Amino acid sequence: MLKSPSTEVVVAIINVLNEIHEKEEGMPITGKIIIYLLNRLKEFSDYGKSVIIELAFRYEPKNEEEKIKIMNILDSKIRSINSHLVISIIKLFFSSLCESEVGYFSLSFTEENVCQFNVSMNNVLF
Repeated sequence: MLKSPSTEVVVAIINVLNEIHEKEEGMPITGKIIIYLLNRLKEFSDYGKSVIIELAFRYEPKNEEEKIKIMNILDSKIRSINSHLVISIIKLFFSSLCESEVGYFSLSFTEENVCQFNVSMNNVLF
């Protein structure tokens, strides 16, 4: 059901599974699931995106290859106009990836993208 074409169904399933597995701090997450959902992130509503990013916070990559794969997926998403999504992705980089060399590179790349984000927001506001 997580592969449903309807993003509303996917978000509802995630919420139900999180409630069912509340004692285990939410639904069980595998690398396959999180990578699949992150690849589909642009299809989701803002609420759906925040639900998926919350899952990503709870997922701990098994190795450096998986960390790199997740960072590459999130790289394109950080250029979003949605400030909540950008801040959540930065928080995800800080919380799970900064402990390794991979995290260091993502952090420096993140700073560059935040500057780009601020510039684009200034253009919109002024």
